[in-house]
Amino acid sequence: MRLLRTHFSLILALAFLPAALLLAAPPVSAGANVVIVPFDAPGTGYFDPTPVAPIGGNPGTTLGDQRLIAAQFAATLWGATLTSDQPIFVGVQFVPLTCTPTSGVLGSAGTTFVINNFDPSAEIDTWYHSALADAISGVDQVPGFVDIGSNFNSSVDDDPNCLGGRGWYYGLDHNEGTAIDFLTVL
Repeated sequence: MRLLRTHFSLILALAFLPAALLLAAPPVSAGANVVIVPFDAPGTGYFDPTPVAPIGGNPGTTLGDQRLIAAQFAATLWGATLTSDQPIFVGVQFVPLTCTPTSGVLGSAGTTFVINNFDPSAEIDTWYHSALADAISGVDQVPGFVDIGSNFNSSVDDDPNCLGGRGWYYGLDHNEGTAIDFLTVL
């Protein structure tokens, strides 16, 4: 087996279409367990203790709770469309990303490893992202590491000059109004 660590990022700047199509797709009978793994420091990001009121079907009472509930909700939706008997680990964190009053990067995500020649049923000399390699082989090919790494823009909530101060909407009902629907971005 050969293993290559990657630094690929998929810039999601205002790209709502893929998630919207996922949410519109009917669930399939297959399934995968998508596990959210927060990498934020205590008191930040997914661990932010700022009190908030529940909103749009999200019962969280802190900012961090609402972020984590929305992320797990999205993971459940994604998992319903995938087929794997191996868990798919997704590292998540909030960090400041590029943002101006009129444009900004909402998030980025990508595989953390690509692997080839790991299983006789896989194509020879073909590189597979780790979650797909795990699904094909039925074995966690890179135990102890996340399969996907993702960052979300903390400036959307923290900087009034970022995207005109619109902020993230953490509800699960897509009633974001002028805010940015975090679930759709996830």
